[in-house]
Amino acid sequence: MAANPPVLVVGGRFDPTTPPESARQAASSVPGARFTEFAGVGHAVFLSSECGRRTIAAFLDSPASPAAPCDPGAAPYPMVRPGDLVLTISAYRAMNSPALLAPLGVYGLVSAVQLIAGLWSLVRRRPGRANAVAGLAGLALLGLGALSVSGVPDPTELAIGVPHAVAWCGLLALVSTALSAVDAFRLRSRAVQIVPVLTGLALLAWLYGWFLA
Repeated sequence: MAANPPVLVVGGRFDPTTPPESARQAASSVPGARFTEFAGVGHAVFLSSECGRRTIAAFLDSPASPAAPCDPGAAPYPMVRPGDLVLTISAYRAMNSPALLAPLGVYGLVSAVQLIAGLWSLVRRRPGRANAVAGLAGLALLGLGALSVSGVPDPTELAIGVPHAVAWCGLLALVSTALSAVDAFRLRSRAVQIVPVLTGLALLAWLYGWFLA
């Protein structure tokens, strides 16, 4: 039996229970021990890191071999750093209760009708350019917002926040509402044309007063 049998000590870079600094120091005091730190994980490396499990399995197969089966410095999941997201739990609430997204659905429907009505007015050579652009801006807001959210590398990130692009997309709602107001308050406009203005104001209040708050 070897006097100093090989020992593998593993630790996660973000382990609050046994910090890697302490684990490294402990391993250095044990003859024959080596320490491997894994990026992007915390406690219980074998549960949260595929590379950790492979490293442990390789050590058990050949304890004396120093060869690494994978790169422990590569994080197993995309890292979320301060400033990467607008911090809010509203997206998480909406995933559990889709009814909270009703304002988006209503806004999208009104924008689609507005775009069609504006284009129809232009075809008939009547004033409708502002209406069409307002509807297009509203639909662009929904499309760009959906793309930014669906582009999140790990959907669990939405439990703590949303991409900054969502907040910037709100500017399209502001443009759409302003153009709708221009069209609604011109001479001889119909009463129904106030609907996109009210819908836009409601969406802005929902977006900045609740969803991103």
